[in-house]
Amino acid sequence: MKRFIKVVAFFVAIVAIVVAGIMLYWDRAQEIDFAALLPDELEHCDRTIGKDAAEYIQLKDWFELHQKGWRNTPASYGPQTYISPKISVTVLVGGVVVNYETGSGSWSQVAKWTENNDLPWECQRANN
Repeated sequence: MKRFIKVVAFFVAIVAIVVAGIMLYWDRAQEIDFAALLPDELEHCDRTIGKDAAEYIQLKDWFELHQKGWRNTPASYGPQTYISPKISVTVLVGGVVVNYETGSGSWSQVAKWTENNDLPWECQRANN
C-alpha cells in the first residue's frame, strides 16, 4: 500500500510539474515583429488600404514601436479592424489583439494591452 501511495504521489508530482511548465511557457511575453508580417493590402472599414494609406502607415508604425510584450490569449475578440487572409488585427480601447497564420495553416492569437493606444479603435465614417 505504501508503494502504491508513493507511485501515485510521484505521478501527481510529475503531472503538476508538466502542467506548470506548459502554463509558464504559454503565458510568456513574446517579441513579435508584426510590421514585417503585414501584407501589402488590408481591409479596413469596408475598404482596401495599401502601404501608402495613412491608416496602414499608422498601424505599421505602431507595430514597430510595440514588438515586445505580446501574450497568448484564448479569448475571442471581434470585430476585426484590419483584415487580410494571413493576419487580422482587432483594435480595442487599451489594447490590440492579433490573429496571424504561423505556418502550414495554423493560427495563433496574441494580445498586447497598453495604457495609451494610438490606433483608432473604431471606423471613422464620413457624415453624408
